[in-house]
Amino acid sequence: MDRVNKSALQLLQISLFDKEILWENLSDEEWHQLYTFVKEQGVTALCYNALKKLNKEQQPPRTLLLQWALHAERVEHVYQQQRNTLKDFYRILAIANVQALVIKGFAISRYYPVPALREFGDIDIYCFDSHDKINKYLQDSGIDVNYENKRHSIFTINGIAFENHSYFLYGKEPELENFLQSEAEKCRANSSDNILFGTEIGNAVFFLKHAEKHFVFSRVNIQLRTLCDWAVMLRSGAVDYNQLNAVKKGTTIDRFADICTCACVKLLGLSSEFLGNFPPVAPEILDNFVELITDYQHQLEGRGTLKGRVQRLFKYLKYYRTYKYIFGKNIIRWYYFE
Repeated sequence: MDRVNKSALQLLQISLFDKEILWENLSDEEWHQLYTFVKEQGVTALCYNALKKLNKEQQPPRTLLLQWALHAERVEHVYQQQRNTLKDFYRILAIANVQALVIKGFAISRYYPVPALREFGDIDIYCFDSHDKINKYLQDSGIDVNYENKRHSIFTINGIAFENHSYFLYGKEPELENFLQSEAEKCRANSSDNILFGTEIGNAVFFLKHAEKHFVFSRVNIQLRTLCDWAVMLRSGAVDYNQLNAVKKGTTIDRFADICTCACVKLLGLSSEFLGNFPPVAPEILDNFVELITDYQHQLEGRGTLKGRVQRLFKYLKYYRTYKYIFGKNIIRWYYFE
């Protein structure tokens, strides 16, 4: 890991956990490389929050600092747009007499010290047995609804995209799907509010399964932003690791959760005092996992394209031992043939 990657991790430790860091000054070229890296990793605003805490002589060149500040301001602006749009959507739900569970990004942002610094795009919701009902209501109100994806419909309100999930998971693990639906029903049973945010364990399991899907099936691996999500969830005390162990045992997120946790400790400085009982990961496996997140050079390719499939094949071959350790199976056969 080079100075640029290490500097990005130091900035995240400052921003997330207010760590005291012995900062090494960077050259102008390294600063520009760092800015590009944190943009790719989805943590620009978080890192800018830490930059403001550095001494003036430790900060990047003025023009780059201004560019960084503008990017961070856009992130915060989008967050506020989403908050306001959720309020508008709340009124729509109330009129339609529908409850919606907010999942993924916006729900996770609540665990951050400053929620507005988490970068994300659309708003993901689950409307229980009212998936079709809310879609029809929106269409009758003049809002276009896209049904191309069988797992979720898509619509836009105030320029903000929503994904309305008809179920939670793509994979062949009905026990996890049933668990997530059961946790969602607990929220509905305990609240008459039109917008719900899920149980802590439900949020954790869905987050891990979604991240695991990207880790396996995407040309682009999970980002540092994903690791930050998991770190703040653990740091908040929201995740009871003993409870999580009972749920994840025997599933594809079992070792994946543990290696993500170990990476949070190694890369982000998460203190193990906030964690429960999780097994250590062999250093060479953890190092390969870290490389996949921080050092692996990638470019975005369509999941279904021939080039994308070939790129993923080379990734699997290069990091075969890591994938085999995490999932306990031949990852290539799993992806291409099962």
